[in-house]
Amino acid sequence: MLRSEPCDERSMPCVTLAKQGSELRMASRPLDVPMHYVYLIRSESEPLQRYIGLTDDVQTRLASHNSGANPHTAKYRSWLIKKAIALANCEKALAFDRYLNSPSGRA
Repeated sequence: MLRSEPCDERSMPCVTLAKQGSELRMASRPLDVPMHYVYLIRSESEPLQRYIGLTDDVQTRLASHNSGANPHTAKYRSWLIKKAIALANCEKALAFDRYLNSPSGRA
């Protein structure tokens, strides 16, 4: 049975493993914890162009980038998701996004 348990006071909940047949399976996230995603997309037309952002719904956000709704990314359409990192804590997700967009994070 999968269930969520706090790992410690400062981190997001852990997910316990459940044996299903001969495999151990882990839920992608506890059902009651909303996730915040820091994502990296790369342009198909200009492969050196990348964009790092923060969202609650990666697929909807990607569709927004590919439709031209974001002026910063419209000229490099179409985009592909390269990484999406899920964090349960909104403040930590925002801090990680800021770090990745800083000179240190870009290096």
